[in-house]
Amino acid sequence: MNTVPLYVLIEAAAATPGEKHFTGNIKDFDAFTAPANLAKLDAAHAGAFAFLAFHPAADRAMAAYVAGQTVASDAGEKVLVLFIEQQAVVSDIAHAAALSAVEGMQTDVGEHPAYTLARWLFQGKSAPPLPGVVLFNHFCGDVSAVFVGLAGLDEDTVRERLREVFSMAAKASQVEPDAFAGKLGAALALRGITYVKSEHLSPSEWLARAWRLVRGKKYELLAFLASFIPRTS
Repeated sequence: MNTVPLYVLIEAAAATPGEKHFTGNIKDFDAFTAPANLAKLDAAHAGAFAFLAFHPAADRAMAAYVAGQTVASDAGEKVLVLFIEQQAVVSDIAHAAALSAVEGMQTDVGEHPAYTLARWLFQGKSAPPLPGVVLFNHFCGDVSAVFVGLAGLDEDTVRERLREVFSMAAKASQVEPDAFAGKLGAALALRGITYVKSEHLSPSEWLARAWRLVRGKKYELLAFLASFIPRTS
């Protein structure tokens, strides 16, 4: 699968011609999530964002789908698909194994970060049943997100469902920003697909919190490259 850290896309979208891109090093989270930079990402993408929330061990159908070769083509150019992946090195894994061998040592750090990030988007409402996909149409300002559950589906059905949802999201993203959730919800309802709509939230605030969480746990927030082509000049 062809993926890149999301911050690289933000950097590329925000850079002026002639600046160096793809530095691979974030020193200031707040700078990357500044409204001006995220507004440029929104403008460069001009579509919907889809966050795949799943546990790689527990949600095997989702994990197999993400590891496959069709996600970017399923999403198309108007849907930028995001997910998180663990970046632990061998030494980290060996260290965790050594700790677990010590009697009474607890190495389980709790809820998987992907689940945490999805629940953050629905604060104030009952957490949606996971795994699933969260969709919204821009990072700047307040938005309403739409969640579609994918629990209990096999890999082929996950692919079919997401292709359908991505197509609806792409069409809904071309309306006024505030109308995205309503437009997508109406399309899902017509197809008999159950969904949950969030209260108004700030994706930029969510992104800043997300980066701190995933980096602290040695994860990375990644995007599938085929649905976004950053400027390079």
